[in-house]
Amino acid sequence: MKRTRQLHLWIGLICSVFILIQSITGLLLSEKWLTGSEEQICDLPGPCLKV
Repeated sequence: MKRTRQLHLWIGLICSVFILIQSITGLLLSEKWLTGSEEQICDLPGPCLKV
């Protein structure tokens, strides 16, 4: 029983680190303001739009 608990603990820790890394990279890819890279579109005369 103790070995099963240890195994469950380590599998949970490894999976949670993997999920944390995936969620952080997903946020960085979807939210441009987190990386500070905002592109501007200036095709038409007038004010530029930030994307």
